[in-house]
Amino acid sequence: MKVHGTQLIEKFQVRHAPSASRLAAWTATMRGNDYCSLVDLKEHFQQADLVGDRVVFNIGSTYRLIAMVDFSFKIVLVQWIGTHAEYSKADGK
Repeated sequence: MKVHGTQLIEKFQVRHAPSASRLAAWTATMRGNDYCSLVDLKEHFQQADLVGDRVVFNIGSTYRLIAMVDFSFKIVLVQWIGTHAEYSKADGK
């Protein structure tokens, strides 16, 4: 998969240094696979959920990442990263 929006990941890591290793692992896993469907994706990310037209990933027990995933073009666009508390306040939107 091609991962776009990595600048959001980089900025988030500056503010939340403990997230760096988990986000690096998420990015490497996404880039190292060509998922064909949400079912395929859930083999690596069991807690990933489709919310509307976006996929919400739990990154460890502290962070959430929202991305658009186009399985046909093998593209992931990171749109938002935050803590679980920030996600709850934003209601995932």
